Amino acid sequence: MIRLASVFSSGALLLQRTVTDLRGTAAPSATVTAVLSSAHGILRQAQTQADENGRFVLPLLGEEASFTPYTITVSDGESEAHLDNILFGELWLAAGQSNMVLKNYLMNEHPELLSEVADHPIRYYRFDRIMDQAGYRGGPYPFTPQDDGPGTWHTADDTNGFLQASAAATAAALALAKAFQAEGKEIPVGFLDLSIGGTPIEAWTPLEVVEEERYASYLKALGRYTPPEDRNIRPAGHPDRLHRQQSVLFNTVVAPVIGMKFRGILWYQGEDNIAANNLVRTFYRYALERYHEAYEALFSPDRNQPFPMLCTLLFPWHYGVDASVRRANIDLAILDTVEANPTRFGAFPIHDLPPRWSYDTNSGGIHPTNKYEVGRRFAELMLRHAYGKKGGKTAPYFKRAVRKKGAIELSFETFGKPLNASGEPRGFYLRGKNQVYFPANAKIVGRNRILVFHPYIDSPRHVCYQLGDLQQDGNVMADGLPLAPFATDRESALQVPLMPWAHASQTAQLTWRSDPFAYMMPTRYPTEGTALTLDTTTTPAATRLVPTGDKKTVGMVIRAERTMPLALAHCTGLAFSLFCRPEVKISVTLTLRRRGVVTRRSLTVTADYRPLHGRLDCRTAFRLTPDTEVTNVTFTFDTTGLLAPTVAVGDIIPIPKKH
Repeated sequence: MIRLASVFSSGALLLQRTVTDLRGTAAPSATVTAVLSSAHGILRQAQTQADENGRFVLPLLGEEASFTPYTITVSDGESEAHLDNILFGELWLAAGQSNMVLKNYLMNEHPELLSEVADHPIRYYRFDRIMDQAGYRGGPYPFTPQDDGPGTWHTADDTNGFLQASAAATAAALALAKAFQAEGKEIPVGFLDLSIGGTPIEAWTPLEVVEEERYASYLKALGRYTPPEDRNIRPAGHPDRLHRQQSVLFNTVVAPVIGMKFRGILWYQGEDNIAANNLVRTFYRYALERYHEAYEALFSPDRNQPFPMLCTLLFPWHYGVDASVRRANIDLAILDTVEANPTRFGAFPIHDLPPRWSYDTNSGGIHPTNKYEVGRRFAELMLRHAYGKKGGKTAPYFKRAVRKKGAIELSFETFGKPLNASGEPRGFYLRGKNQVYFPANAKIVGRNRILVFHPYIDSPRHVCYQLGDLQQDGNVMADGLPLAPFATDRESALQVPLMPWAHASQTAQLTWRSDPFAYMMPTRYPTEGTALTLDTTTTPAATRLVPTGDKKTVGMVIRAERTMPLALAHCTGLAFSLFCRPEVKISVTLTLRRRGVVTRRSLTVTADYRPLHGRLDCRTAFRLTPDTEVTNVTFTFDTTGLLAPTVAVGDIIPIPKKH
């Protein structure tokens, strides 16, 4: 009885002009024949011999891309299998974890997008996740590659089927199909959606690779290695995590589709490999390169041509409760890989996308529903890597730094396009001798150069950009993509305490709350009897404090957050600007915690009035021991006697220690 692996079934889309290796079982030692035909008759045949167990691999050359449906008939002389409605076109592998899994039905715009999909010859194959509900995540798992696994092909007119498809991959396929259509090309587009949530890269990598000495040593050092004697033994407290063992998803999900060929890989993974350990950056780059090497050998249509692996960087989220860099270890590893292998890898950031969620489906927090823009960015790199479109094959990235007097000048690879920003460039942090990064000023000074400086760091040493787990303020672009995160210091363990409260124009910033949907929270809080609003009439913008009753005192509080410590023990004071009359009485109080004891300290404030600007330039000074935590900074303004009982607080500048 002829039986083909599930991926070789009716409705499939196969890569054009490529040999696809049909796999299945037949009568033992039988001669197996495949016939490719269309409405005009037989086009070609191929033949092979089944082994003594009936397994066979039958190479079949595909046709040029078109909208013409074909039939493939496979026979062993005793039985036949018919594959109807087969198309040839461009096929990609969509791989990764939950953010690649995130489905179309969770996107607010899915009716419009799926309506467009129905007008294009787009197809996808989905691993059958019904197995999840049947204890799939709990195992046990085979540690040898499996011949088959359940899955289904869906065509563009199957709206219900596409509701369950990866949103990012669907948007990428649609954008690619529309680009082909705009050029007058009849090229169907498809993808295999083999992603599963909560999975590390090593679970998707062949066992022979993971068991190599270097790979295994990384996993052991990171506490991620499962020795043979512990495989399929449920870890205490985590009975559902067997699916994270090395190679188990390659064996159960990827191995069953071997024989297919892809133009390349779309990769959205990394959250499950995040850690503050600097070794993660080294390991993940190595793991990416070995993953790509293994998949290229299995799925590339032409080993003489690049097999692109296109990666999205990760979206900001709270991966820890201090200022240590975690998410960036994955982002920087991906970017290291791209820089070392520019024809095989490409990457783009997504930190600039607005955080949005589908609130009625519990998809919040780490799973933002902005996946259609992610897909469009995938498509842009697909066109540049695989289809000849001009432009950089990855996001613009850092190249070199030159120290200037009181500043650092950065140069970037922008592929001949100019850097640009909406307003002043934001998202840059700078440090001096004391190893702690502080929000810095930045200025575009050339086509591909940015100058970074800080008014209280005379001898800057290093700059970083968009490395904080929750950092989302970067606004620099080039060639249609955001500037990639970077750090000029590649050796030190990075600490980047985010300080969105320093900039009045950032009225809200990513912070953590027990409710995963409460992602956008204010960073300047009103005291009782005060309302806050953004005042854009000042230069720069300021936070306007307005009394809500008859009181003549207004105030605001800056609070430390679990993922956003104030880090003022590294400072000698605060400088800030006020837009108000000089007669206002200013009070600044620190709430401190040291060795479990909470105290409050009132600071002396010096102020210089700038009458031409209607501005007070203020400064406080303090000295804190390294083990002192600042939990709150409270600003209070007594406006008694003033005609307008209101104050606008501009930017607040932490003054770093000199050493």
